[in-house]
Amino acid sequence: MNWKIMAFALVAVFMLVTVTVAQQAPQPTPVNSLTVLAPTAGEKWEENTSQVIAWNLTPITTPDSIQITLFQKVAKGYTAKGELLTTIIKDNPGQWKWLKVRPVGEKMKLEVKAFLPKKHTVKGSQVFNIVAAAPIPSPVPPAPPVLPITVKSPNGGESWRIGHEEPILWTIQPNAFPGLKYTVDVYLSRDNGKTFAEQIASGLDLNMTEWKYTVTGTTADKCIVKVTVSAKDATVPPVFDVSDATFRIVSEIVQPGENTPVQH
Repeated sequence: MNWKIMAFALVAVFMLVTVTVAQQAPQPTPVNSLTVLAPTAGEKWEENTSQVIAWNLTPITTPDSIQITLFQKVAKGYTAKGELLTTIIKDNPGQWKWLKVRPVGEKMKLEVKAFLPKKHTVKGSQVFNIVAAAPIPSPVPPAPPVLPITVKSPNGGESWRIGHEEPILWTIQPNAFPGLKYTVDVYLSRDNGKTFAEQIASGLDLNMTEWKYTVTGTTADKCIVKVTVSAKDATVPPVFDVSDATFRIVSEIVQPGENTPVQH
């Protein structure tokens, strides 16, 4: 046999043995790792909000289970037994939605732990903060509507004397009643606005803002004036305003020898 052929045969046998041994050698077990992606370090989550906890398990595998646990900060480290938030069986979704974040605390530790086959475990954690929810601001009450007509006097606390002329004053917003013809009517109530049986002025021009009324009738302690703006078109509802508070109608007695009326 040629020596070159023998050398070639020896090299072939050596390579075959090497490959066979390599195939039979035990393969190293892959090293698993787990990283918490959310929350991030030092992140602030507001209590009672909904947040997503996310992690990355490598190499990609399906664990027997995954547990997510929250540990609170204490004087020396963290609580020995944390609060189990959830357990995920036979799945690795990579994230879990925490529907109601709680309780409030600084440097809380969130731990995600994967239980792998052959009783192997791997875990990752992150330190973050849960802060108190921002107070809900009190709703700002809407501004009172600007009335197109406003009674200015009498507006509460006055005393009208029977037989005397008393002024009734009101204001009307500019351009509040365009397009149609309107008139102003004035009414008096002596029963705190329950009825306005006395019409003391009617058909006044819209430009008028005052009417002088000579007081008649009976005395009363709870009187109110109503000023109404009405369109001549009956399909348009009237607009009115009344005194903010009640006023009085009183009688007068002239004492013998005196010229000044005395109110009762």
